Amino acid sequence: MPNYINSVNLRENSDFPYLVLDVVDRHPTPRNPGFHVFHWHHDLQLLYVLVGRVRVQTLAETVTLTTGQGCLIKPEVIHRIEGAPESHYRSFVFPVTMVTFYPGSPAKRLVAETLTTTEHLILPFLNDQDWTKKANGLLRGLNELEQSKGAPLYPYQVLTTLAQLWLVIEEHLPTKKLVKPTIA
Repeated sequence: MPNYINSVNLRENSDFPYLVLDVVDRHPTPRNPGFHVFHWHHDLQLLYVLVGRVRVQTLAETVTLTTGQGCLIKPEVIHRIEGAPESHYRSFVFPVTMVTFYPGSPAKRLVAETLTTTEHLILPFLNDQDWTKKANGLLRGLNELEQSKGAPLYPYQVLTTLAQLWLVIEEHLPTKKLVKPTIA
């Protein structure tokens, strides 16, 4: 089995471990060792395409996103992202705890259920449904927040936007309809 890079969140030891990669013409800022190769990480990853076309590939599936579309990549999923020439996208990488709120939170169980399903290793937001349009609008909002990165409210704005986005995912993810076994 090949060795895949464990791409570490460059901000993982900071007081706000939210990493934003700005990728223009296949060049990420800040530089990242897992870029352009198959890699994995413990964090959630959101992707939003500002211009062009981007291909997200796991070992089992490939999704192509275009301008205004985004996706969620689950933690520990081996994947790579390839932007077409002249593409521009943002990648938001952060620990799962940023959407589970606090230890023992009811949100922790909901998030864990979503992340442990084997379906949707990549969850694309393709603008073909109202909820995916809403998800992409929230990703666009995360992108716009990068203009106020040094502002005092920036972390809180990011956290509330991530919570809103996760709520949209939880409300509309088809596999959330769990069937309980019956006892004869």
